[in-house]
Amino acid sequence: MGFLLWIVSNVIYYGLLPLVWVYDLFYYFYNKKFIKAFKEIDEDFFNIALGNDQKGNIVYKHLFNGWLITKGSINHFGNEDETVSSVLGKNKLNNTLTKLGKIVCLILDTIDENHCIKSINK
Repeated sequence: MGFLLWIVSNVIYYGLLPLVWVYDLFYYFYNKKFIKAFKEIDEDFFNIALGNDQKGNIVYKHLFNGWLITKGSINHFGNEDETVSSVLGKNKLNNTLTKLGKIVCLILDTIDENHCIKSINK
């Protein structure tokens, strides 16, 4: 059942995506002031990134648990309510990141200062 729902959700999501992008651009710039439209689009992109981050935490859990954190870690990837960045941040604080995990955190922290720590779900 889960696999079939995944297929249907992807067909709907990716099938409608081009239409939604065009519609949303017209909606934002027709109904909003130019600066406000850009702010709302940026907020939408942030929320999409957050959703992708949570999705990645589920989809890549085995890979990330094996490659980004040490065996002694108590904070693992795979929780649908947590982001990859949050798990990385917890492991950064506990000094349980592998070399690759530290590199991933460094990249994220370069894009957004102290990103991994700021992303921790309390």
